[in-house]
Amino acid sequence: MAQQALPAGALRRRAVFGLLDADGWTWATLRAIFWFLLIVFMLGYIPNLAYFFTVSNTVKVGYNFASIVNWCPAVNEDLPCPVAPGTLLPWQASPSELALPAGRDDSVAFQSGTTIYLIGGATADGATDEVLVTHATTTDGQPNGNLSGWQAGPALPEPRAGAAIGIFAGVPYVIGGLDAGGAATDTVFRGVVEEGVLTGWQRADGEESPEALTLPRPISDATVVAGTGGFVLLGGRGADGQPIADVYLAWIPQEQQPPSNTLQPWQPLEGLALPEPRAEAVAGTIGDFTYVVGGEGPDGPTDSVFRLELIDGQPATSETGKPLGWAVAQEDMLPEVRTDATGFVANGSLYVMGGLGADGQPQDSLYWVVPDGTTGDIPEGWQRLEQTDLPSPIAGAALAGLGSTAFLFGGTDAAGLSDGLMRAGLSPEAPFYQLGLFGATLPGLSIKGEVGQQIGYINAMTVGLINFAILVLIGLAFSHQAATKRIISRLSGGRLKLPPEEEYGS
Repeated sequence: MAQQALPAGALRRRAVFGLLDADGWTWATLRAIFWFLLIVFMLGYIPNLAYFFTVSNTVKVGYNFASIVNWCPAVNEDLPCPVAPGTLLPWQASPSELALPAGRDDSVAFQSGTTIYLIGGATADGATDEVLVTHATTTDGQPNGNLSGWQAGPALPEPRAGAAIGIFAGVPYVIGGLDAGGAATDTVFRGVVEEGVLTGWQRADGEESPEALTLPRPISDATVVAGTGGFVLLGGRGADGQPIADVYLAWIPQEQQPPSNTLQPWQPLEGLALPEPRAEAVAGTIGDFTYVVGGEGPDGPTDSVFRLELIDGQPATSETGKPLGWAVAQEDMLPEVRTDATGFVANGSLYVMGGLGADGQPQDSLYWVVPDGTTGDIPEGWQRLEQTDLPSPIAGAALAGLGSTAFLFGGTDAAGLSDGLMRAGLSPEAPFYQLGLFGATLPGLSIKGEVGQQIGYINAMTVGLINFAILVLIGLAFSHQAATKRIISRLSGGRLKLPPEEEYGS
């Protein structure tokens, strides 16, 4: 059947400012896509927002890539809003009731559950074998950032100061360190942990130990990086007190069958000694890379950063099977020299706190960096905020974390050995209100627990049903246009004029 021509004088209706034929496929397709997206938005996106508005602190609407207005919670104090990645909450000095029984530095700390053990260290009388114990106080079963008073714990077999500590399979290993006479040692003490409680110590060296972990040489002030398969011991001081470049590995071979937690004896990593001797450095692993930051070298405190790539916890090798070496990037160096600083890794960031500067005096700085875990690069460089510096200069402090709070214990300040305690939150809160060009962040009801989830489901279902009813009404309006136009005209009191009756019938 031939297509009939339009009546004389008739014009095709146009849409989108005359760009499209109102009866053509292009305009019909665009309308179908619009209604499909509207249905998804009303029956999917908006009910989802209703749920998270109920259970979350904030809810994001749209995509807010350029915020003009930012409001942060008071808990962030005077930090920039929003905070940069890796930023900590400002440090606080704890009350005198939580002070250590006596000043000490070069201790190490071990955290198990809600308990922190402060192990050994140097006191006014020299190295000590004391182990101090404190517990986290809780609110609703969760650590609230406070600690209980100190109590005596299981003492080390011998006094140790300047030892390294590694945690493997939930068990602490105290590695090397100085004895009561100030001499470096080659010993390793293994903690006995029963149901999460440290009950004593065993020697992890010598012929009587199942783990023959006697160090290849006496070492103090070394740094340990722990992995899923064991430890890497980096640098330190030898028996003569001078920094060394040695790197040793105590590992569980992957091919060991049946699997066990028995570490193999320390072995030097051939060809992977540090580029220069280092003692009292900070080390940490992020992604596939281990970093050694600062420390004391042959010429004193340094600002260097060494980087080593790891694969499955082992040093990466080239195509020829030879181990790849340490990388030294000038652009990654610390802004200032630091030795005997305290460092840790959290939230994908590496932190370097306090330590001794070029003048040999304790510092209050806190530097952090957010490396790329895939490439190892440090795109933003080292960052520092005045608000997150330590309350007072300190060096040689021990660190432990409980939940979202980090604690610094003791150390050496400008007056000598310190018995103080500092704490900082690791997770500043995101803005509770943001307004941008194409989105916003709005405060939520933040109803937690099972009650919040159930109320969230009810709110999401209610909003979804209301939106479904609206869509049904819209569909009825389009399918009965004449009746809809009459209803609109009546509701408007005649202000909206009806088209000629012949166009829609009586």
